[in-house]
Amino acid sequence: MKKTILLFAIIFSLFSCSKDDEPTPVPVVPELTFTKTEKIVTAPIRNISSFWWAIMDKNGSTEELFYIHNHDNTATVTEKGMMEYNLATNTFTDKAKSSNVVAAGYMSNFTDGNGGFYYISNEFNFYNKTTNSWTSYAAGSPEFPNSVYANHGESKGCTIRSVGKVFYIGGRTACKTVKYFNWTNNTWNFAADYPLTISGGPAVATDTKDIYALGGYLGSSVSSKKFYKLDVATNTWITLPEAPVAPMLNDERNSIIYLKKRIIFLGEDKLLHIFNTETNTWQTNTIDPAIPVNVSGWVDAHLDTNPNATTGKFYILYRKANSTLGIQEYQ
Repeated sequence: MKKTILLFAIIFSLFSCSKDDEPTPVPVVPELTFTKTEKIVTAPIRNISSFWWAIMDKNGSTEELFYIHNHDNTATVTEKGMMEYNLATNTFTDKAKSSNVVAAGYMSNFTDGNGGFYYISNEFNFYNKTTNSWTSYAAGSPEFPNSVYANHGESKGCTIRSVGKVFYIGGRTACKTVKYFNWTNNTWNFAADYPLTISGGPAVATDTKDIYALGGYLGSSVSSKKFYKLDVATNTWITLPEAPVAPMLNDERNSIIYLKKRIIFLGEDKLLHIFNTETNTWQTNTIDPAIPVNVSGWVDAHLDTNPNATTGKFYILYRKANSTLGIQEYQ
C-alpha cells in the first residue's frame, strides 16, 4: 500500500511541475548609456551672471533653442537681459527681459507652455515667444489670486502640455502644497498634497501625463532622497524607490529631466543618475559630467531636453569660469 501511495505521489509531482508553472523570466533591460560631446559655443552677447535662468523651447519646435536670462538686479549693467541661443546655427539673439527675474529670496525656475514659458516668484510672469514680450500679473489679481500667491516663492514648476497645465510644488516656507495653473481658462487650483513636508521645491520632471518629483529641503539645507510620482489623471501620489543620493537643488535652474522612459538627475555627488520608469529601478552606472564647480562647491548647471525632437538628446548648460556659456550634449 505504501508503494502504491508513493507511486501516485511521484506521478502527481511529474504532472504538476509543468512548464506553465515555471516562473516567467524577468526581461533584462540594458542600462542606458550616453556619449558626451562638448559643444563649441560662440561668444555670447553678454556674459552669464552669477544667478541665471535657462529653458529649452518645447512649444512644438523641434529646434534646439535655449533661452538664458540673467538676474535683473545684477550690479553689472552689461549683464542685464535675456538671450536666445540656436544650437544649429551657433548664434545668440537678444530677447526681451523681465525686471521680475531677479536674484531675490523668492526665486523660481522657468517652465514651458502656452507658446512661451512661465516664471513665478513674487509675481506671475509669462514670456510670449511669438511677440517677444513679458506679461506680469500682480499678486491679488484674478490671474494670480492671494490664495495661490501665498508662500509661492521658491516653488518648482513643470508642465503637462497635453492638458495645458503648469504645476508648482512647495514654497519658501516648509509645506506640502501643490498648485496648478490652467492656461486654457486662466484659472488656478490645488492638487493633492506632496507626500513630504519640504521647504523650497523638489527637482521636478514630467512625461506626457505624470509628474516625477525628487527631494526637497528638509531643513538646514538637507535635501531628501525621497522619490514620488503624481498620477495627474487620478490626482494620486505614488512612492517610488528612494534615490541613491539627493538631487542638487537650485532655485533658478533645473537638475532633472525625463527622456526615453528614464529620469535623469544631477545628484549632490555631482554625478548624473538614471532611473528606469518601466522597471522602477535605479541604474548602477552613473555619468560624470565633469563640470567646474562654483565658489560654493556646487555645479552651476541646467539640465534640459526637447520632447518634440527625435534625436533622443539631452543637454547640460553651465557657466564657465570666464562667465561664458558652456554646453554638453548627450546622445
